[in-house]
Amino acid sequence: MQRQAIVRMIESGPIPAIHGVVRWRLIDLSQWIYEEFRITVAKQTLSRELRAMATASSRHDPAIMRKAEGAIEGF
Repeated sequence: MQRQAIVRMIESGPIPAIHGVVRWRLIDLSQWIYEEFRITVAKQTLSRELRAMATASSRHDPAIMRKAEGAIEGF
């Protein structure tokens, strides 16, 4: 549930008037997570989790799979 909220927040992007930033940095997301869930997350931990979530979602993305298949055939 919290991971889904983080993904939604990243995909929607920050609202400068509300969040005070024009793009998300790890430190900004870490602050948002604390304000939203009262959970302290180190930048390194957040980075590792975001990479893991991106890797997991890309494994199931058909467009990425087609690109990978095309790259292998072209090689």
